[in-house]
Amino acid sequence: MNYEEQIRDTIIVSRIPKASLYVLVLLCFFNVLFGIYLASAALILSARPGVMEILPRFRIPALVAGSYERERESKPPNSKS
Repeated sequence: MNYEEQIRDTIIVSRIPKASLYVLVLLCFFNVLFGIYLASAALILSARPGVMEILPRFRIPALVAGSYERERESKPPNSKS
C-alpha cells in the first residue's frame, strides 16, 4: 500500500444555504416557546372557577355515552340495527 491509499479525506456530500438553516433553527425555537406559552396558559386558565364543573363531561365514559345517545336519538324507534 502506498501513502495515498492510506489517507482519507472527508468531503461534503450536500450543501444547504446557511440562511434557510438558521430560519429552520429559529422556527424550531419559536415552536418550543409557543408550546411553553400554551402549556402555561392552559395551566393558569384551568384554575378558573367553573372549569371543574365541565371536566366530568369530557371524560371518556361521558363522551362515549354522549355519542351513543346522539346516535340513538337520530334513528327512528322502529328501525333495525
